[in-house]
Amino acid sequence: MIRDFAGVEFLQWCLPRMHLRWLGFRKVRNRIYKRLNHRLLELGLPSLDAYRVYLEDHADEWKVLGSLCWMPITGFYRDRSVYQQLETVVLPQLAQLIVGAQENEFRCWSAGCAGGEEPFTLAILWKQRLASRFPTLTFHVVATDINPEAIQRARRGCYHWSSMKELPAEWRAEAFVASGEELSLKDEYRAAVTFLVQDLRESVPERTISAHPLP
Repeated sequence: MIRDFAGVEFLQWCLPRMHLRWLGFRKVRNRIYKRLNHRLLELGLPSLDAYRVYLEDHADEWKVLGSLCWMPITGFYRDRSVYQQLETVVLPQLAQLIVGAQENEFRCWSAGCAGGEEPFTLAILWKQRLASRFPTLTFHVVATDINPEAIQRARRGCYHWSSMKELPAEWRAEAFVASGEELSLKDEYRAAVTFLVQDLRESVPERTISAHPLP
């Protein structure tokens, strides 16, 4: 069983080597400890210190460790205040700048999109709240994640109702149709998002971010 002191010390040692930041893992570290415990059992190693030695001697193990540290935390309309700020301030200001520049495409990047809940929320928000204000703009989101399985699930566009508990009920009713035990996102919303398998530590999508900074 990994004790917190040893776990924190290990994560603070290994995360920078994978170009990850400890601050992003503080709240989920206990979940990572469980994965690390399982990996130690698989390798027959007695401790994290022994695992550190193993990592130094087996370069391929860093890929395994990276997959253990992939921790998706997502949901539709997660962090309500963030989406409210996007709706009332960020997206309208950027849209006005794009229209003022006589352009007709608003492109966004959703980094670390996991199963697609967050970029799809953005697409729903735009259509429900902002599209009518900016009829000349085409809104498109490029969503990337390192995990191919997550991207495959996102491309399906089908979700259990439990992932939508925070999504406004009228948005859910408008954007989804029942599909067995799941809800399936309508094509008009799915078409606004393109999913790519990509590691943001190595590359970013081309031509996805608006060149118009907020004033």
